[in-house]
Amino acid sequence: MALPEPEVIELDPSEPDHPGTRATVARMTEMVEARVGWVNLQPSFAEEDAPPPRGDLTALFSGRGPDVPLATWTPSPVQLGVQHGIGGKAQPRLHERGITIPAEWWVRQDNPRRGLVLEPRGAVEHSDALSWLARAVEALSVVRLDGGWRVAVFDTR
Repeated sequence: MALPEPEVIELDPSEPDHPGTRATVARMTEMVEARVGWVNLQPSFAEEDAPPPRGDLTALFSGRGPDVPLATWTPSPVQLGVQHGIGGKAQPRLHERGITIPAEWWVRQDNPRRGLVLEPRGAVEHSDALSWLARAVEALSVVRLDGGWRVAVFDTR
């Protein structure tokens, strides 16, 4: 089965009133109601800061994820995830950078290769989830980011 073509939206996850953030939150709300799809949050970076490509064998046997983190939000159940390339668990790095995981969020996994996966217990505002994911991506990035953000919305209906 082929993946659906994503809807790409430019946004500022730190600004809930940004038009792209509002559009993303609206799509997330639709996806929760339909219990389908997922959203990938991706930062941008300067071309000169791009990580060198990894060879197929290096990527296959590496004990870490991508140098530029990829954050994912899913609606059913609501989960937040970040694949990263720091080479260790994410929680200590986040703690060092002053980013706390809310007490009501359950840590389902914190693995150097597969990433950090969190499951909120109870309701969480979609804009708050996007903002938290963006802060986590910034803290876990091996590459210097330039402040731009986009989401790829995969609606599987």
